[in-house]
Amino acid sequence: TNPERIEMMKYCPRLNKHTLHRETK
Repeated sequence: TNPERIEMMKYCPRLNKHTLHRETK
């Protein structure tokens, strides 16, 4: 896996559920 890639679950108030966000730095 790429150390610079961060995958985390964030809560989305609009969708009222947790969605997977991929952030690249």
